[in-house]
Amino acid sequence: MNTQAPAQTRSPWPYAIIAWFALFGSAMAAWIVVALRQDMDLVRTDYYEHEMRYQQQIDRQARTQPLKSQVKVGYDATLQRITVALPASHATQARGRISIYRPSDAKLDRDLKLSLNPAGEQMLDTKPLRPGLWKVRVQWTVSGEDYFFDQTVILAPPPSAGFTPQKGEAGLRCLLAIEARVFLRPEGRAPVASATRS
Repeated sequence: MNTQAPAQTRSPWPYAIIAWFALFGSAMAAWIVVALRQDMDLVRTDYYEHEMRYQQQIDRQARTQPLKSQVKVGYDATLQRITVALPASHATQARGRISIYRPSDAKLDRDLKLSLNPAGEQMLDTKPLRPGLWKVRVQWTVSGEDYFFDQTVILAPPPSAGFTPQKGEAGLRCLLAIEARVFLRPEGRAPVASATRS
């Protein structure tokens, strides 16, 4: 008579559970090491200079506020030019720059020297500029005080032989609808409503 007991098979579950906990512990340790090595500074290295520049811009805009009715940026589609006008009292002393800024394409931006006539105006030719949405930014200094003004301008396509006001208006609406949908640089983001105005 055979009294030998049948051989018992070992269950793999205890080993699998131990291996899973070892793997999980190793992954957590690796994640903690990676997280601790990350540089998570919330303050810029040039924080003070950045804040100073930001405050200076706020001061420029606040200083310009009382003069806003005298500062004008106008666009004449017929003559294809932008007119920048500053207060007459600033005409002879103003020193600064005019930036023509294309929100959808930084490569098209232009920077010009402020050069006013005795009436306090400066004409800018828009023929070399693409039709669409632009921002005109004027920064000037008078008696050591800085001023800043900006305005959105929508340039129409240049007149051509086959151009009629109806065709031109429809084309401009289509162009502006496309431009309103492209990715604009964050600092130049404009409301779609202003871009689709006829």
